[in-house]
Amino acid sequence: MKRRVYSGIFHDMKKYIPGLDASQYKVVLDNETDPSVIEEVRAYYDTHLPVDLVAWFLVNEPRKSLIFRESYYNQYHFILDRLRYLVQTGSKDLYDHPVEVVGTHVSKSIKFPVYQIKNEEYGLEMILRNNYYDWLVSINSEKPLDFDYAPIFDLFDPARSDFGYQGFPSDKCFGSYNDNHSQFTVELDSNYSLDIFTFIMMNYIKANA
Repeated sequence: MKRRVYSGIFHDMKKYIPGLDASQYKVVLDNETDPSVIEEVRAYYDTHLPVDLVAWFLVNEPRKSLIFRESYYNQYHFILDRLRYLVQTGSKDLYDHPVEVVGTHVSKSIKFPVYQIKNEEYGLEMILRNNYYDWLVSINSEKPLDFDYAPIFDLFDPARSDFGYQGFPSDKCFGSYNDNHSQFTVELDSNYSLDIFTFIMMNYIKANA
C-alpha cells in the first residue's frame, strides 16, 4: 500500500533524497502525511544537512503537548519573515539562497534549527541559534566589519569569546569581535537586539561596499 505524503514534503524529498522511489507514495494536497514518512525524512535530514528551513520545518514540528511549542513557531517566522529580509533584501540571494538548517540543538524538549543566512553579493554569512535565553550569532564576512559603535547600544560584549555553541558546525564557532572583525561570534539577548544588530551591520556593509 502506498503511503500518503503531503505534496510539499514530497517535493522536498525528491530534491534532497537521491534515488527516491516515487512509486511508494501517494501524493496528497492536505498535510495528512503518514507518520512513518515523517520519521524517515526527519531522520534523513538529521544526517544530511544543510536543508532548506521550510523543508526541515515540515517534518520537525514539535508535539502539540509541549508547552513551549508556540515559541518554536514564533522563532521560525521571525527568521523567515523578518531577519532574512534584513540580510538579503536588495540582493538576488533572497531568491537564490534560502535560509538553511546547518545543525540542530534541543531546548525545553524541542529540537530547534541552527540557521544559516547568506548574502553572497556582500560576502556575508550568518549562523545563529536561539535557546529561549539568547541568540548566538556567528558572522563570517569577506571584509572586516569595523562598526565599533555597536557596543554603545549594549548589544553584545565585544571582548567575550566563550560561548555555548549548541549545534553550530565546528568551523563556524568563532571568537570575539575584538579579536577578528571578519569572523566573530556574539551573544544577543532578544529578537529586538538581534534585529538592531543586523540592521546596523547591513547598513554598514552596504555603505562600505
